Amino acid sequence: MSTLSPIKSASRKAIIDLEDGLKVEIIFLKGKLYPMEESTAGFCLWESSKVACFYDIEKKVVVKNHFVSYNNELFKVECGKKSRKTILMKILFSDDWLRKNKIYTVVFESKHISLADSFPLFFQTVSRNIYKLLHTTDFESIKHSLSIKSYLFNHINSIVEILNNPKYLNGDEIKIKWVIDNFFKPFESVMPTIPDIADKLSMSESKFKRIFKRKIGVSFYHFYLRKSMEQAEHWLLYENLSVKDISYNLGYSQPVSFINQFKKTFGYPPLQYKTKRCGLPAFNN
Repeated sequence: MSTLSPIKSASRKAIIDLEDGLKVEIIFLKGKLYPMEESTAGFCLWESSKVACFYDIEKKVVVKNHFVSYNNELFKVECGKKSRKTILMKILFSDDWLRKNKIYTVVFESKHISLADSFPLFFQTVSRNIYKLLHTTDFESIKHSLSIKSYLFNHINSIVEILNNPKYLNGDEIKIKWVIDNFFKPFESVMPTIPDIADKLSMSESKFKRIFKRKIGVSFYHFYLRKSMEQAEHWLLYENLSVKDISYNLGYSQPVSFINQFKKTFGYPPLQYKTKRCGLPAFNN
């Protein structure tokens, strides 16, 4: 396997810490290649003010203004043929930050597909105002500039908003994964309607039902019913919720309907099931 030999380039780098788990490196690049350093960030988004070529160990990737890297992947970048210098912006997202903003799964599930196709708005070039500020701001003052930080936060917020919109996902399996992660992790008490979900995914109801059953093995309704009973069991055994409260949390109009479904699932009514599982008297609080 070929390797990337370090080639020195005249460059300067400013690091801007935006918040815990999120930072931006501003690199003023001159020369052919910039030796990329290993990073502890789970996901990095690279953006360039001018056309640039990104190299990994095995192949050359030519892009206009953007590229992504995962974990400790090593990359080097070369200015485009028509420019001898460029400004690189490397946005580093930690795994915890991605999870907190509910985009971890989307980012890593998409690792082996074309991100450009999956998120057509994801790689919007940073506002020219940012690059204008970077050009006009004293290098030593960049990491303290409130204007630059404000532009960066707005840009990153737009990225998160796009990634949280399932319409921009590419691939049926990833869309179904999005549904499970967003409605069942954590569990959503009120079952979303199939028309609403299909609309969020930009697919027909019939296609959604067909794709969901093919991937999960059961219909969406039966999957939701199974998950709701698992949640009911957890509330009953570990959070000591009353049957009435659990029934209300799950959207049942009458506790008797919930009791009947619980018995159908577990073989016993809720309080009897709790008594057998815990070995203690169960009280309906």
